[in-house]
Amino acid sequence: MKVLIHWFFHLSLKERIIFSSFFIIILFFTLALIGWTIHQPYSVLFKQLDAQDAAQMIEKLEQANISYQLSNEGRDILVKQNEVNQTRLKLMSANLQIKGNIGFELFDQNDFGMTDFSRKINYQRALQGELERTISSLEEVRQARVHLVMPEEHLFQEDTRKPQAAVTLKLDHALSQQQVLSIQRLIAASVPQLNQQDVIIVDQNSNDLTELDEKDTKNHLMLKKSLEQYLNQKVQKLLVRIFPEHQIAVSVDISINYDELQRESIIPQQEGRITHEKEVRHAIQDKMKKSKWDEDISLEKSVQFGTQKEYFKRASGSIEYISISVALPADTKPQEIQQIEKLIKNTIGFNSQRGDSISVAALIPPPSTKSRNLPRKIVEHKKESRELFLPISGSLLLLCFIVIVLRQIQYRRNRHLLLKDLILWLQEN
Repeated sequence: MKVLIHWFFHLSLKERIIFSSFFIIILFFTLALIGWTIHQPYSVLFKQLDAQDAAQMIEKLEQANISYQLSNEGRDILVKQNEVNQTRLKLMSANLQIKGNIGFELFDQNDFGMTDFSRKINYQRALQGELERTISSLEEVRQARVHLVMPEEHLFQEDTRKPQAAVTLKLDHALSQQQVLSIQRLIAASVPQLNQQDVIIVDQNSNDLTELDEKDTKNHLMLKKSLEQYLNQKVQKLLVRIFPEHQIAVSVDISINYDELQRESIIPQQEGRITHEKEVRHAIQDKMKKSKWDEDISLEKSVQFGTQKEYFKRASGSIEYISISVALPADTKPQEIQQIEKLIKNTIGFNSQRGDSISVAALIPPPSTKSRNLPRKIVEHKKESRELFLPISGSLLLLCFIVIVLRQIQYRRNRHLLLKDLILWLQEN
């Protein structure tokens, strides 16, 4: 050590500075490497957990002596980056119920003393939990709650009530209408006899996502506009072959019914089916003859009549009526107007029973001579102005050039005279 110190102090000042700089750099990188090795980065193990689920996770991590960190108000759990996968597998093997969902593992332990009612309730709870797990696995959904209403089944009586489902979603991102319909289909396919229309979905802001908005206003206006343009073009194409295009005017208005009709008819069958039959015998003593007993026999039968169901659905977007107005040149004859009206009716598929209406009138006056000649005068005036512009602009440019040349000549002459006077003055002195 003394030799090293003696060697250091015998160096020049420049060598000492270079050696000290290298030593500090090496020491800094060594300490940084040691710190990076000791302090490993943490990665997310689970995020957006409920308080109850987070408490279960932390308890298991502490039992396994795994270091962890909490963030996002305790809803996110972080562990060391190289331990994420291993820790996640350990927690999953511990049968933890993430997000508090209980699925069909509810039936893992057989309870032979369970009543039929309790078994039905547990099945409903398990089905709700499985649906919650499936919906919560979607990227846009943070948490899901499913409530099923399943009517009780009777042996000899058909229950007219149908299953229903209510879903509450806590979303990270907004769902599209197609995604909402997909969730409805998923739940309807998982529950027996559940119709898609009987599934209500609400988000965390109490917004009903199953309202059939379907961007109603925008889509309805686009449909109305496209149909009106289509019929207008058909009529215009017909009339242009008869009259000049600037002498006709066509206006089409279509009323569309956006109501969706659903009808279900139940037709009872005439022949029934015996579902239960019971014979009851009663022994009755005759009061007149005390020693004699009479036997009364009664027969009870339960007959169930079948039904035939027919389901009819009419799609929305049907045309209620069409109104069309056409203006023709004023010199059109009445017979021609009638013929044109018939042609237009055939073109648009006119239906009087539907309430369609058409109005054809000869109103547009022929174009006047003045209006025809006016554009020509304007064009001729513009042409004359262009012809005059060229010589005038050329003359102005030539005049400017002459003025500049004359000024240069005058400037040089004055300069020459001034130099001549200066030379004479110097010679005299």
